[in-house]
Amino acid sequence: MQADRIATLLPEVYQRTIVAGTPIAALLEVMAQLQDPVEDVLGRLPDYFDPQLTPDRFVPFLARWVDLARWLDETTGGFDSGVGRLRQVVAGAAHLSRLRGTAQGLKEALEWATGVSGIRIDEDVPDAKGRTRPFHVVVALPKEAIAHQVLVERIVEQEKPAHVTADVVFEDGPAAPEPMPAAPEPSPTLPVGEPDTAPEPSFPGSEPAPVLTGALEPEVPAETPAAAPPAPAAQAPAPAAPASPPASSPPPPSPEGSHA
Repeated sequence: MQADRIATLLPEVYQRTIVAGTPIAALLEVMAQLQDPVEDVLGRLPDYFDPQLTPDRFVPFLARWVDLARWLDETTGGFDSGVGRLRQVVAGAAHLSRLRGTAQGLKEALEWATGVSGIRIDEDVPDAKGRTRPFHVVVALPKEAIAHQVLVERIVEQEKPAHVTADVVFEDGPAAPEPMPAAPEPSPTLPVGEPDTAPEPSFPGSEPAPVLTGALEPEVPAETPAAAPPAPAAQAPAPAAPASPPASSPPPPSPEGSHA
């Protein structure tokens, strides 16, 4: 804003005192110079929202607008591969957001951030027994990208799916991580044969669990010993024989005979 335009905003009593060389005229010149940076920004405001035209100090601010703060250095707030690469990433943030969580999205994010092509995402990673490790990928980068190793590891950690593990490998750089050893074969849950001794009870008072060795056999009840035959009852004594009647004595003499 020019000094004469600022003067029109003052009360009329002050306007009549504005004369070249006076303190109030000098004050108006200072106020006009203070407004120059603000007017310059407002004059090219659309350029501040263009990642290719905005000043360098404003690029990280735009990166935060498009949810790329997770790629910035937590200490300095800058971008490890430079402002130029950050401009390109911010310009393609919408495209990268649509591909986030895919192998193609991770590959493009690394190429745009580092400026190195030839990045490979291997999803069929064998273990020590040659079987494919589930939910595991290897990110292989050319040795030129080793200068941005911290940035690469940060992007891989942020852009891969949460349930997927990943190893970062630089060709002709750090040695590739050794494959994860295969898990040991699970032991059978049931014993093959009957143990020599019954297992100890797990708590006082509990009985040892029976060991399963095959088909359950029906329990055979123990034989009950036959009862001894009862002793013969004592025989009653034979009844005594009746006493023989005494010999009959001669009948007494009749009184009539005595009179004869």
